[in-house]
Amino acid sequence: MVSTNRPGPLQEHIIATQRALETLFDFTEADLAANRAGVLSEIQRERLRQQLYQASISSAAFTLSLPVIFVFAVAFMAFSLRFGDDLGPGILCAIGVWFLLTWALYTLAYAVMRRLLPVIVRGNASHPLLRRVRAIDNAGSLALEQGIVERVAGRLGFPSDGEHEYVMLDDVELTNSVAADEDERLWQLVEGAQYALYFVQGGPWIVSVERLETL
Repeated sequence: MVSTNRPGPLQEHIIATQRALETLFDFTEADLAANRAGVLSEIQRERLRQQLYQASISSAAFTLSLPVIFVFAVAFMAFSLRFGDDLGPGILCAIGVWFLLTWALYTLAYAVMRRLLPVIVRGNASHPLLRRVRAIDNAGSLALEQGIVERVAGRLGFPSDGEHEYVMLDDVELTNSVAADEDERLWQLVEGAQYALYFVQGGPWIVSVERLETL
């Protein structure tokens, strides 16, 4: 008699659940194996390095575009002092037009900087220009270069205090409904199930997740 060694229904469910987590959090079995050993895989390291680089570019573009707002604010104050009495109630229209013009030029300046900076820094996330405008997350950069992966495990819950909702892994808060850096993927996990999350400090970046049958 030949055994097919087919997985049973429970094993098939576990495999399917883990595949869904791999798709949701964008990792592979090889990535998870490396994370269990406490390190990033090379693919994960490169992906996170690119994310940090893009975040640095966006931050630098925002910072370098801010003078547009400052210049137009000063110009509008000078304009108001000179022509405010002559315009009378029309000053309200002038304020609206000036605001729209300022926002349009700021958006244009940001778009130009967003395209120009990658050419200037040539993919170097440690470029002096990025450091000068404090666009680099030094803690995140250091954590990424070290590549140390930490693990937290527990039973997932979505408690509420009546005003805000939280994603908790036992007594560890993962995110909440008002967090600026909320990871929406966490809300798609199954309440009451047990998980192990692997992450890198500095973001923190969740790099992989596995469903646990028992802790």
